[in-house]
Amino acid sequence: TPYLCAYVKLEATKMNEKLAQEMKEERVDRDGALPLLSSCIQLFLFIKNGIKRCTRLSTGGPFFDLHRAFCAVLTRYAGLLDAKLPKPSSTLTGARKPMKAGGEVDACYVVNTAEYCADTVEQLQEMIQGKIDPEYKERVDMAQTSKILVSMLAASMFLGVGCRWWHQGRNALRKDG
Repeated sequence: TPYLCAYVKLEATKMNEKLAQEMKEERVDRDGALPLLSSCIQLFLFIKNGIKRCTRLSTGGPFFDLHRAFCAVLTRYAGLLDAKLPKPSSTLTGARKPMKAGGEVDACYVVNTAEYCADTVEQLQEMIQGKIDPEYKERVDMAQTSKILVSMLAASMFLGVGCRWWHQGRNALRKDG
């Protein structure tokens, strides 16, 4: 199925384009248990539909290659989420630079989204393993992608633990939600 290599490349390209578009049009999706960034919902929807499209054509090598493309875009997404978080200042006192108005709540949206992504990546791996040909099943491994998301989540929570903005953001989410 060499022609499916082009298909996998096209899916990866479209997924990256979709992510770029969603990041530009970012909003908060409040339909679930916790408010999430809409880019996350749209990315996982694209992935789910990509699985459906690919498994109609192949559940072998091309599907395995597509799973790698999913890992790559999710790793990229983790970096994009991390870039949205406030960073500690490099002053000697360790004082944090002032955050823009509403930044506390925005940071909590990023944390919620990263947590959702980490949980969903594990489910995604199980879904792929359930659909892929047996010879590829054990090779499907999204642990590194999950680890990157969890590390980003842990770093963002470490950044926020005990900080005024963290608690303000969480409280604002409870009030808004």
